[in-house]
Amino acid sequence: MCTNVSILPCNHGFSALPPGPYTIQASLPGFREAQRADVRLPIASQVDVPFVLEVGGVQETVTVTDVAPLVFIDAPSRDGG
Repeated sequence: MCTNVSILPCNHGFSALPPGPYTIQASLPGFREAQRADVRLPIASQVDVPFVLEVGGVQETVTVTDVAPLVFIDAPSRDGG
C-alpha cells in the first residue's frame, strides 16, 4: 500500500512498482472515497489516473440520556395527615 496526500493540482509518482493491474483509491476526511479498479501499469511507463473527490455528507449524532426524577402526586403524608 502506498499513501500520498496533497492539495490540487497534484502529480504523484510511485517508483519501483511492478507491472500489472492495480486498484487505486483516493480518500480524505470530509470527502467521499473514490476508487479506480483494474488500472493497468505496463513496464517502464506512466499512467494518468485522475480523481475528483466529492464533498461527503456531514454526519453528527447527539445522544442525550436522562432519567426523570420520581414524583409522588397525592401521596399520603408520612405523619398520617
